[in-house]
Amino acid sequence: MTRHFLLAAFPALFLVACSPQASTVWSADRAKAIGDSVRGTLDAYAGRLNAADRDSLIRFYADDPRFSWAADGQVATHSVAQVRAQFDALAGFKRWHVEYQNPAIVPLAPGLASLATEYRMSLGDSTGKGVAFTGALTMLWTHTPAGWKILGGHSSSPPRLP
Repeated sequence: MTRHFLLAAFPALFLVACSPQASTVWSADRAKAIGDSVRGTLDAYAGRLNAADRDSLIRFYADDPRFSWAADGQVATHSVAQVRAQFDALAGFKRWHVEYQNPAIVPLAPGLASLATEYRMSLGDSTGKGVAFTGALTMLWTHTPAGWKILGGHSSSPPRLP
């Protein structure tokens, strides 16, 4: 059902973002302010991720029944509890590092923005062993009384060559 919702929702979001009204909703200053605000939240998120602070990372996710995250061809994460479990599964890696390249932030509607970026991520354990990967991600951010929260998104990585 989530897949069908995402397939149905994308054209609607695209039409809203591209409609003549959408361009008149935001002044350049307002769009920049929203972009700067989401970018500041993304930077704070990266800071907590780079500190491997699993507990603080959870505060960046919307605890909302509409939450969903797709990765590499499937929608597999449907709640903040599942996000927490995924972070907890990485506890053996003591060093985490993420870098985002040129995030593109688009205000969509009041309290709603999209973000698209490429990223580099590395995880390392106490012996120096680890894993590194690159990919692309999109995020849907919603503004709440507690600030910007991730309502959903998608991440993908290129396949590893043998």
